[in-house]
Amino acid sequence: MKKLWNWIDRKPLPAEKKYTLCLWILGASWALMGLLLWLGLELVCRPGVEWLLILTGYPVMASLLAVFLYGCRHPFR
Repeated sequence: MKKLWNWIDRKPLPAEKKYTLCLWILGASWALMGLLLWLGLELVCRPGVEWLLILTGYPVMASLLAVFLYGCRHPFR
């Protein structure tokens, strides 16, 4: 997270856009990890489509909290 945060911090964008960019990148990457987990589970135990929504949706919501908490201690310049 620190590398991503520093990479975004070096961009010539206003702070609001930096937070938005961080949310999009983290949300998409965590949702992708949830999708990959679901695909692995699909091969083993066939969890169903509702689990796809759970395994991709909750990480996106967690990314909102992660960016908020990390942003409280490390504001963009």
